[in-house]
Amino acid sequence: MALSLDAWKGLSMGAFSAVSILGAAIAVVMKARANQLYVSCGVLFSGGVLLAGGFVHLLGDSNEQFSKMGYAFPWAYFVAGATIAGLACIELTLDRFIGDYMKSHQRKNEASGDDVSNDLGTAEDPSTQSLLEAQDEVEEHDHSHVHPDNPFSAVLLTIALSIHSIMEGLGIGASQDVNEIRSAFIAVMAHKGFTAFALAQGLVSSGYWVDRAQRKYFYISVATFVLVGLIGIGIGWASSTGAAEENAASATLIGITSGSFIYVAVLEILPPETKTIKRERLSLIPTLFFFLAGYGLMSLLALWV
Repeated sequence: MALSLDAWKGLSMGAFSAVSILGAAIAVVMKARANQLYVSCGVLFSGGVLLAGGFVHLLGDSNEQFSKMGYAFPWAYFVAGATIAGLACIELTLDRFIGDYMKSHQRKNEASGDDVSNDLGTAEDPSTQSLLEAQDEVEEHDHSHVHPDNPFSAVLLTIALSIHSIMEGLGIGASQDVNEIRSAFIAVMAHKGFTAFALAQGLVSSGYWVDRAQRKYFYISVATFVLVGLIGIGIGWASSTGAAEENAASATLIGITSGSFIYVAVLEILPPETKTIKRERLSLIPTLFFFLAGYGLMSLLALWV
């Protein structure tokens, strides 16, 4: 028997939580990088799925809802574009905030290092060098890096990833068509595990799991990531309850989800993976194949849903 709309939303809450926890657990069990080629192929596949989900499925659904309500202005495209612009602004602000915080911490360490070197003739403070390396990675736009000497960076990392999670949840919760929510469900499921893995992998590789004193930050970050996704679904679900079949709130939230999918695929997945492929000299054939396969298969799904 086919699932109802509410059943899909309930399933989404359980399934997204489970796959997020699974992705984080895999990062803990591995405690080291998997074969980079396999990881990149999986991440690029999810990127292709998100790109098709944003352009082929959700953007069209949002535009159709606005058109049925008689709006002449292309609100669906405006909302999706505004979402991409807004996320970019948030991203740039967070990166600047992280960079300024690191530089402030660096200057304090340099001042204390100078005092120590004057008294003992010691070399450069190791913690300062670690922060410099961390700052370099932030400037390269790598959200998987946090540093154990800076617990606040774990909070910023969690916020950056959770913003995408809550927007995905809003679109799922606001859906008012079974076929629409089915395609969004597949796109989010394909991406959610890799996002949770990236979050947990960054925390594990930076010592938040191995060091029991720091492990609380690991649990808080992963739990927050899971929780905000559930909150997003709940808010979207509540906004659609008792409303007309087609309404501006639902169409807007679906447009926001479309924009967030496109943003994650184009600006969060492709640039860092391109750098990884170049740095690690990974084979282009399998990586391109999985990216195009993700986009193609998700696009073909539009024939049935």
